Amino acid sequence: PASAMDSLVELTDDGVTAYGVDQHNTALWNTVLTNSSYGHNMPLWGTTWTPTDINTTLFGVFLKVQNISPIPTSAAVDHIQVTICYSDGTGIHSATSSPSAVQWMSDGELFKATIRFDEISNCSAAVYSPDGKLISSEQFGTIAPGEKEFEFHSSQLPGGMYIWRISVGDKIYTEKIIVANN
Repeated sequence: PASAMDSLVELTDDGVTAYGVDQHNTALWNTVLTNSSYGHNMPLWGTTWTPTDINTTLFGVFLKVQNISPIPTSAAVDHIQVTICYSDGTGIHSATSSPSAVQWMSDGELFKATIRFDEISNCSAAVYSPDGKLISSEQFGTIAPGEKEFEFHSSQLPGGMYIWRISVGDKIYTEKIIVANN
């Protein structure tokens, strides 16, 4: 039975701070693969956005999922696609993102990211506290094109929220991770 539901859907332009009006849906998630839409072409999600805000590599979506069952349940998101509607004085236009080249996974202590890339790239990863303090970092050097799996073990961290940042060439991928009390 379905027991997962949105509890937060907000936008970010820095990978850390949620901005605007929460657009979450209170309906239970379907138990089969389905698409969900949030917002439409007119709202600004409660804030003002500039092209710089939207075009930063840290622009993205915060999605928090709640399990309403007392039985532990897992929920999965295949991808998030964002369509930005904008006006340039000649009319309203839109641009849609592509599904991400990264897959994030976690068992609560071991966090994994699998990233696909098409060219030789320098790779590194770092974990930050919410206030931007560097917690740990690792340099992977130059990696051949293909798929690379990154891992982060959280067993030495106190419980709390952290930002995992992976750089592959000129692309930066960020993920908010929650560490249970260790």
